[in-house]
Amino acid sequence: MPGFLNDKNWKKYMGLMRDQGGHNTCWAVVTAELISAIRFILKYDTKFTEYSAQYLVDYADPAKALANYEQERHYCYTHSVAKGLDFILDGGIPTEAHWKYEGCRKPRAYRPPKDDPHVHIADEMLYHLQFHPIGASLALFLPDYSTIKKGVYRGPTSIDSVYKCPHAVSIYAIEVVDGETIALVKSTHGTELGDKGYFRVSLDTMLVEVPHKGKTANRDFARPCRLLSRFCFPKLPPLQV
Repeated sequence: MPGFLNDKNWKKYMGLMRDQGGHNTCWAVVTAELISAIRFILKYDTKFTEYSAQYLVDYADPAKALANYEQERHYCYTHSVAKGLDFILDGGIPTEAHWKYEGCRKPRAYRPPKDDPHVHIADEMLYHLQFHPIGASLALFLPDYSTIKKGVYRGPTSIDSVYKCPHAVSIYAIEVVDGETIALVKSTHGTELGDKGYFRVSLDTMLVEVPHKGKTANRDFARPCRLLSRFCFPKLPPLQV
C-alpha cells in the first residue's frame, strides 16, 4: 500500500447509510455522497451538506426511467457513477433538504434551474484517495455479497456463487492485512449488510471467465479484472479566495 494512504480514512464524511431495497439507485446515492464529501473536505461547503440522490434518479435519464417502467414497473434504472457525475456537470444538483430521497418514483414534471457546473469525470486514479473518497463499481456475487458480515468480500467463493450485476460503492480507506490489500467501502443496502452497511473488499482478487465451448463470456469478465473497477470522483475547479 502506498505510504501516502497511511491514516487516510474518509468514513466519517460518507453521510447517512441508505437502503436501496429492491431498487436500482446505488449509482445515484454514491454519486451524491461523493459530491457531499468532497465539497466539504475541500472546503467548498463550510458545513457538511447532503446533496440529492433522488434528483439524479429523477432526471439523469428520464427516458430510461420510463422505458424501464414499461418493462419492469419500476422508474429506477441501472446507471453508473461516472454518468451521474457527467449529468451534474451539465445540470447541477440540489441539496437533499430541497429534494428528499424517496427511491423509486415517477419523476416530477418540474425541474429546478441548473446549478453552476462544478464537477467532471476523472480517470481511474486511486492516488486521489489520499485527498477524498472514491466511487467504484463492485462485481456483486450472491450469496457471497449478502453474507460478508465483518469478513472480506472476495467475490465468488463456491460453485453456487452467481453474478448478479455491477453495484456502485464508495471507497473510503485502504488497509493491508497479512499482505493482502483491502478496500474499505460503504454500500447502499442498509445496515444489515456487512458491518452496519460497511465492509471490506479484496483488491488482490482477480476474476476472469473461461466459458464452456459454444458459450460467450460475460463481457465484464472476458479479461482479467478486479472486484472493484471504474474508479471515479468529482473534480472541482480551483477554490476562489
